[in-house]
Amino acid sequence: MHILEKEGLQNDSIAKVLLANHTADPLQNMLRSLLAERLKTEDFKKVSDLAFSEIRQLIEKRNSIIHAKWIAPIDDEDWFPKKDFVLGHKLKTNKRGEATEYLKYSKVDFVGYIETCRRIQRIINLFYFLVAFPDALQKCFKVVENKLILPNKFGEFET
Repeated sequence: MHILEKEGLQNDSIAKVLLANHTADPLQNMLRSLLAERLKTEDFKKVSDLAFSEIRQLIEKRNSIIHAKWIAPIDDEDWFPKKDFVLGHKLKTNKRGEATEYLKYSKVDFVGYIETCRRIQRIINLFYFLVAFPDALQKCFKVVENKLILPNKFGEFET
């Protein structure tokens, strides 16, 4: 809501009404568009493209996980000798008809997704910082070989 406040919106309830009941995809589209209106540089466009590509991938992964039907491992050594994973499936369609997606995730997979969530949280926090300080782009993001690099906790970039 920081962007809306910066643009003069004074009533927090209006912002909440505008943003309520949206799913992740429309919210990220709104954020991207609002940021593009505030930060109209070619450098920011590069950062935005890379950042929102990561955000979009996370949303797709989240949807795959949340909307799947999961099967907990059963206590049968013949079927599940290692119980460090879960199985699931998600019903899908394509132009050929049914296209069920079969899923298998381990604890390591979920730990990786948690780290991705933390990275996206940092990206969004840096975007909010840029709304207040639009000239600080080079302190918030660096693009190296088409990869988005974030500063460490000391504000330094490690490549």
